[in-house]
Amino acid sequence: MTFLRVAKHRGEVTLCELRKHRRYGSGRKIPYGLALQLIPKGTLDTSVPDGEGGFYRVYELPEGVVETRSRIARVQREDVRLALMAAYLWAARASEVVGVASGSDTTTPYGPRGADASEQPYQPGRGEQPVRAAVFTVRTAKRGGRIRYVALPLEQKYEPWAQPLLDYFKARGQELAFPFTRQTLHSYASEAFDGLTYGIEEQLIDGAKVPAHERGAGVHFLRHLRSSELASFYGFAREPAHLAYYCGWTLKSAGMSRTMCRYLDLSWQAYFGKLLIERA
Repeated sequence: MTFLRVAKHRGEVTLCELRKHRRYGSGRKIPYGLALQLIPKGTLDTSVPDGEGGFYRVYELPEGVVETRSRIARVQREDVRLALMAAYLWAARASEVVGVASGSDTTTPYGPRGADASEQPYQPGRGEQPVRAAVFTVRTAKRGGRIRYVALPLEQKYEPWAQPLLDYFKARGQELAFPFTRQTLHSYASEAFDGLTYGIEEQLIDGAKVPAHERGAGVHFLRHLRSSELASFYGFAREPAHLAYYCGWTLKSAGMSRTMCRYLDLSWQAYFGKLLIERA
């Protein structure tokens, strides 16, 4: 996240930091109109005031989001393409998307049916126009299918994948939305993300230290990427409880108290307003 300090006078803006435009370094003043041109469209938020005129907050997408979304959009098989979209948008585990287990699979599939999606209104504030939301019922795999609700804005300027995904669910009715196995989804994901990798930090597994390394991108990579996007681009990092609920994590996993090894029950309205940022 990047911040621009706004000067109230003389039509100038002081850039505290704007990494992508080195010419305008920290503390440099430039014309207000030019500053607006440098700020990505739709990412302006003046809700964080300070004593010197406030901030423009600029949200930056994590590295890999644009390339990953582009690759998903190019997947030819419709149900697999939409399954990958769902896995990404829901920050889901593969078993929370697919509805069928292979003969040797010991993992329970918790994938939804078409009826597990609906359109609902969101009221931003008194006197404001309602915003249409697609609300998906996601069953959290690590909690025996405990339900969480993932809501997405249906206006294309906020999330262009939400309407196609909702339309697909409506067409499926009572049938499984994605009637194939984890292995099928993993196979198509490996093909779609061929050559993409993501970093894994050093870990301690069964008492043994596993050094940091790169891993080939797959379905679980989408969960990592989406959670990073929610935290940095949409501002969920400021409210870890919202991030925990959206992703199906315990509060401990979201960085809160180590004693809070429990899952949350929240309404989707609690976090939905954060998603109303126009994508460039």
